[in-house]
Amino acid sequence: MSVAGERKKPFVIAVANGKGGVGKTTTALAVGTILARRGLKILFIDLDPQGNLTLSLGFKPHNMPPPTEMPTAGTLFSRDSFPTEHENIHLVFARSLIVDHAYHIRVNTADDLYFLGQDLSVIRRLPYDYVIIDCPPSIGKIISNTLFTTDFLIIPSLAEYFSTNALKDMMELIETVQRETNADLSYRILITLFDKRDQIHNRLKEQLRSTYGSDLFDTIIETDIALRQTALQGFPAEKSRGVEQYRRLVDELMDIILEPQ
Repeated sequence: MSVAGERKKPFVIAVANGKGGVGKTTTALAVGTILARRGLKILFIDLDPQGNLTLSLGFKPHNMPPPTEMPTAGTLFSRDSFPTEHENIHLVFARSLIVDHAYHIRVNTADDLYFLGQDLSVIRRLPYDYVIIDCPPSIGKIISNTLFTTDFLIIPSLAEYFSTNALKDMMELIETVQRETNADLSYRILITLFDKRDQIHNRLKEQLRSTYGSDLFDTIIETDIALRQTALQGFPAEKSRGVEQYRRLVDELMDIILEPQ
């Protein structure tokens, strides 16, 4: 099954939110793993210096080998991907490539604001169907540069006050990127870790629906203990409520991506 054939390859999906603890890495891992199990070739790029996605895929972030040479704009990612124990999945842990020891993004020249976007553009020539990028939990250069070359952005968000409030910064960033560097950037907000028994969750879910409307996925990811195992064993294969909801999310995502323009 190849659903990416009607879109440019590889199709780049970023998962980002300026707030941590919203299920960002779990979402990135779930989407990529489900697509890989459908026979598609996936490249994960872990841009979060904490390396949680890298850890989930069976690697120890601090033991990852250094890049083959010092970074040069437009040349990264093609030589530094590693096969994982999962079929159809490769990984790039980009901290050693783009972030120094102080977790500051490296730049080649003072005015080279979009060098990371230029580097990421190299993946357009790589033999993958989808690239899934896990971004760090902050609004800054790494996310803005990543969105320079992203086709679709997934924004996980809790139905909680601080998380919904953080969406305002993400919306401002998206507007800036669409206006200045990537007019074709599409996105959807994904409600995660939802507890339907919680009145506050339900009230804020309705508020999100009212505010963002069709910019929200129909699928909602509820709390599920099985998903807590992802840091130890990757995305679980067994059936559970959360797993089935992520499968529905991927179906919905594919409908959006493959919808005629």
